[in-house]
Amino acid sequence: MRYAIWNDFLSVDVESIERPRDEAEVCAVIARARRQGKHVKPIGAGHSFNDLSLNEDILVDLRELSRILELDPETRTVRVQGGMPLHDLVFALERAGLALANIGAWTEQTIAGVISTATHGTSGRYRKTLIESVRALRIVDGTGEARVLEGEALRRITLGYFGIITEVTLVCEPLFFVRQHKRVIDGADAIARVDEFTSASDFVDLRWTGTRSKIIVGAWEITEETPTRRDRVARRLEGIRIGALNRLLAVIRTSAIPRRARARFFGALGRAYVRFGRGFAHEAVWHDGLTFNSLGVAAPHEERELALPRERAADCLTAARAMMMEDPASASLEIHVRFSPAIDVELAPNHQRETVWFNINALDPSGNPAIVDRLCSLALEHGARPHWAKVIPADTPALAKLYGESLTRWEEARRAFDPDGLFLNDYYHRYIDLSPRSLPEWAERE
Repeated sequence: MRYAIWNDFLSVDVESIERPRDEAEVCAVIARARRQGKHVKPIGAGHSFNDLSLNEDILVDLRELSRILELDPETRTVRVQGGMPLHDLVFALERAGLALANIGAWTEQTIAGVISTATHGTSGRYRKTLIESVRALRIVDGTGEARVLEGEALRRITLGYFGIITEVTLVCEPLFFVRQHKRVIDGADAIARVDEFTSASDFVDLRWTGTRSKIIVGAWEITEETPTRRDRVARRLEGIRIGALNRLLAVIRTSAIPRRARARFFGALGRAYVRFGRGFAHEAVWHDGLTFNSLGVAAPHEERELALPRERAADCLTAARAMMMEDPASASLEIHVRFSPAIDVELAPNHQRETVWFNINALDPSGNPAIVDRLCSLALEHGARPHWAKVIPADTPALAKLYGESLTRWEEARRAFDPDGLFLNDYYHRYIDLSPRSLPEWAERE
């Protein structure tokens, strides 16, 4: 049977898709796969942009495991099943007066999925991350045994290679609201003032498109004020405008438009996007304010996201903007820049370094591969690490060079959970495999 990721750009013919309803059924799937000599991969919302979660044997769809098992407002902890979508979890927490520590641009993913890949949001003065709010994971490993990870065992991401996450325990924040301000300013000025912006606001991001000279600077302040009717109307109007642009892209087959006309088409969309990007200042509950406001509409696209070391980011962003302004093929690209603190979680792209995320949204993947490849190469030259769940650039250096000895420690831990390689797939062998033929020099010396 066919299984495809959310944008339908990547699919696989898989032998079976299992949909367990409890942990015992997950264990049974693993036991059967071991007897049959099959590989297994967990899937959730399919919201990745690559084959990290794919294989051709058995996929385990966790979306039936989507309940809150325990919620304690006093200790601000929640224990949920791994297949619970973020959009359900955040509303359940809101009703209890709680919030997640942070969130990315979308809420379609499952909690197990975002934890497995260290999915991030943005920051400024606010420094908390979702991955660091995890207090325990319950995982069915490659032998079919359910194990609990706590404490030091949580200091590495799993990427789906340690087992199937059936439960996640998180410490939450008190419910909060944010006030959004967006402004459109000169691009060079925006990049030069990043430190000023992130010191002045709780959350900050930057967006620009194609050859546009202006950058949208988004800033959010935590507030105790609840949204008014005016705030809700302002947010709705913003969502209608941005959603309309995404809906237009979703229904038009841009690959059929002649190349020159296509550049003009995307150029017009870029102008509208920047104009609409000013939005309206308004307040919103945290998970509305910090996620992409398109009323749930997302045009099929590809994403490549590179985690830049903070100290080298300004030079990279300046060069990227100049590169795009000189190339009409960049008209169908949107750049999204976010910020994260350094965290002590091995193989997270922001492991042990302040990070600026350089996200390349390719709205017409067939029409701009050269400029996309050049932007990725530029980021890699500035020391970037790729986001695990997005398209990995072709010229990415060996991950052993990007992560050093932490990759060997991660591999040792993975083998303890999956000694027979039940959860391995092509993605693992392509990007991570530390078999003797590909060991880095420091590992060979050991």
